[in-house]
Amino acid sequence: MIVRPALTVQQTVAVHRNRFPQALVCVVCAVLLATMATSYATSNLTEPERLAYVCAECRQDAADWAKAKASRTTNLTAARAALAQTRVALRRAESTPDIPGTSNTVFRYNATTVRTGRARQPGRPRIGAAAQRQKTRDRVHAHRAQRKAVAARGSDDRSARLAPASKEGSYGPDPMAPRPV
Repeated sequence: MIVRPALTVQQTVAVHRNRFPQALVCVVCAVLLATMATSYATSNLTEPERLAYVCAECRQDAADWAKAKASRTTNLTAARAALAQTRVALRRAESTPDIPGTSNTVFRYNATTVRTGRARQPGRPRIGAAAQRQKTRDRVHAHRAQRKAVAARGSDDRSARLAPASKEGSYGPDPMAPRPV
């Protein structure tokens, strides 16, 4: 199988004009619009206009791009003006005495932004690693003590063995729950 490289727009336009000398071809996207002069005769195109023709879709894309660029420029100018105004206001800002000392809100003044929020990260409070390890040790010791108490009563008594309680929901016993021994 022979794979040929893709042609550029200029190469494609040249191929179309070589094959159809009177063709109307878009020079931006290389789409073949007409192969004979009679097809576009009513448009009254001169020869230089025909050779430099740009289709309506490419003209629309160019207009959209120019409009988007103007919009981005306007937005950027407005954002820079707002940022400059905020920086001036922050430079003049002093700490506000109307906020009590027991407030849980922390104001952080920066040259670019004003952030408000809690003094710590939101969510569940952090527990130290030592406290977690101690809690795990206590839980393991309690479980072992319970197992030893059951073993001391006698291993022949099947009802005395530890078994998880069966779960019962609103639709009866849970079929996936562990069964008592």
